Amino acid sequence: MFTFLGFLFAAAELRGLYIDLLHVKVGILTVILGCIQPINAYLRPNKGDSSEEPLPQRIVWEYIHAYCGRLAVFVGFFAIFSVMKHLGDRYEDENSRGLLRVLVVWILAVVLTVLYLEYSQKRHLRRRIFGLGTCVLGNDEDEETDLLSADRIHGV
Repeated sequence: MFTFLGFLFAAAELRGLYIDLLHVKVGILTVILGCIQPINAYLRPNKGDSSEEPLPQRIVWEYIHAYCGRLAVFVGFFAIFSVMKHLGDRYEDENSRGLLRVLVVWILAVVLTVLYLEYSQKRHLRRRIFGLGTCVLGNDEDEETDLLSADRIHGV
């Protein structure tokens, strides 16, 4: 919906459709990559049993799906940067440079948030798999000892 509206606004702004602009080419690639994702999800092979290794087709599909999605996001960000530069050059406007800086800060915040969440998930899985954080120090005798008793404090 928003892509279609953006397409209409751009065609109205430029008074026509010009495919020779870099932004238009990158935008078309972004739309194609975005349309591939649901088709790719529909063609997803079965995962197989949870006790078995994943099927080779499923592993290949996961890589294709993940990298097409990441490429679509990257190309989409590039399309946004290219249109900001194009509008700044066209109207010789200082506001577009300020907006571009805000966009860079926003994208950096999103990237850092995603990296942190990915790291947290991997750390959580690693702890769960290797049993870290669930070990108990000592034995039953240590649990019965009162560490705050007066005898214990004075060394008796």
